[in-house]
Amino acid sequence: MQTKLVYVLTCAPEATCIEQALISIWSARYHNPDAHIVLLVDDLTNQLLVGKRAEVLEYITEKLVITFEDANATMMYRSRWIKTQVRELVEGDLLFIDCDTIVNKSLEE
Repeated sequence: MQTKLVYVLTCAPEATCIEQALISIWSARYHNPDAHIVLLVDDLTNQLLVGKRAEVLEYITEKLVITFEDANATMMYRSRWIKTQVRELVEGDLLFIDCDTIVNKSLEE
């Protein structure tokens, strides 16, 4: 698969967004074993990718960490800002997939 699958993940410490992303990314990898999967995360979410939550990193090809100068920027703002910048952050053809999407077949075509 030449097209990159791109996920944007922002998560508060108490939320389950990382676990949702893991299920989605796992399903994408399962049905598209050769896919190039890119995970875009903000700097605060990146700090949460430890222990069991780091399992998501096993299924991606590339991780890009976006640092925000304003440490008080909300998760909603961070998520929306990164999503609007995907085209500037990732080169080439891409397919954006929400972190709560389950992939149930090949995305090759």
